[in-house]
Amino acid sequence: MKTQLVIGSGSIFIVIVLFISIILTLWNIETYWEFQRYMLAFSVIERIYRFQKINDRLPNDMGEIEARYNTESGPIYFNRKSPHEFIVWFGRSLGESEVDESSSKSWFRSY
Repeated sequence: MKTQLVIGSGSIFIVIVLFISIILTLWNIETYWEFQRYMLAFSVIERIYRFQKINDRLPNDMGEIEARYNTESGPIYFNRKSPHEFIVWFGRSLGESEVDESSSKSWFRSY
């Protein structure tokens, strides 16, 4: 006698639902961490503009704006490109960053 493993349509449905749930959970975790990094970066940018308004110049480094943003997923970086321009960025994955340039006031992905 042969024993056959019979999977009913209800079992297949449960497996598919579990698989989709796992994928969505992992995607939401990544989305949450990315959102947190953006919020920290926006906080740094806000501090930079506030410092510039008060001191009539850009800060030389993050220490001048009393920002120490080193998150679990990586730090937020600041670089003064010129007396009137700066960039703020954070890493997304190895070799990939989200960058905000003050000259364009927009984010772009750098590889």
